[in-house]
Amino acid sequence: MQNTVGNAIFYAPQHGIRVLAEDGADDPLSKDNPLYEIYLKMDKLSQTVDLEDPSRTPGALDLDALSMYSWFREQGASADEIALFLDPSMNALVSLDASELSSLGQLAAIKMCGGWRNMIASNARGAQYQRTRNGNQSLATFLQSTLLPGTVRLSTPVSTIERTESSVKVTTAKGVFTSSAIILGMGPTMYSGIRFEPPLGMVNRLSVERSFNGVYSKCILVYDKLWWTEKGLSGTPSTPEGYTHVTFDTSDGVHPSSGDKAALAAGLSPRQYSLTAFLVGPRGAEWALLSPEDRKAAAISEVAGAFESEDAKNPT
Repeated sequence: MQNTVGNAIFYAPQHGIRVLAEDGADDPLSKDNPLYEIYLKMDKLSQTVDLEDPSRTPGALDLDALSMYSWFREQGASADEIALFLDPSMNALVSLDASELSSLGQLAAIKMCGGWRNMIASNARGAQYQRTRNGNQSLATFLQSTLLPGTVRLSTPVSTIERTESSVKVTTAKGVFTSSAIILGMGPTMYSGIRFEPPLGMVNRLSVERSFNGVYSKCILVYDKLWWTEKGLSGTPSTPEGYTHVTFDTSDGVHPSSGDKAALAAGLSPRQYSLTAFLVGPRGAEWALLSPEDRKAAAISEVAGAFESEDAKNPT
């Protein structure tokens, strides 16, 4: 689980801002946030989205043609406020700026998550709370080992999908499978690796052609102790002005400061202590062009600056 015990940091030195937020993570709906009222409007508007068919949402065409940046500007947000408080969240979630995102698409995502707070929070209500101790691949291997043999096929890439009136034939590297229907659980930008027969329809084809990947990198800093919890910090600073928009405590266990006696008794203490800096969106793309030495130095420098800590400068 994501450690949320202790104060989180919001650090924007170019604006002279360094704020400690209590209870683990900076609350995006805090009344101190200049976008507070607009977040509330956004949550309310998200409830009007028809998730079964977003095109039936009231004002769907206008919302789809309007970027999140433009919508926030229409609600009274300044460009500076968007750069400080909205873009870093969008970068961390989908590796794109608000100016690159459809308002309709994001409103649909917000509704599916149960609100903006849930979408970005690090606490038990949020999408960032639970993690897999042994890596996400363990989910697939667990399903394969517990379901009927042959139900889950690992390392079996699909090359062709052929559809007829009565069935769908899927050709893979390890055999051919036939079913009445299939569900593609992958991003549209990955469709180019599959041959579709017949070809995708116009709407789906345009969706694929107009989709693009953002930039998403992680820099994991491993330490020999939990120095941030010793300082009463949660390990989740937000740094909107730098390459590292957000950092998470990614130690793979339950911290003693959590008070979770059952988990600690079960041997779920961290096996390693780490902070992971997320270098995402346009600033992440700039960071990726640096030399390996400069990339490492930039990530460490920004994390250390946010924490105001000499300990942060010395990962193992």
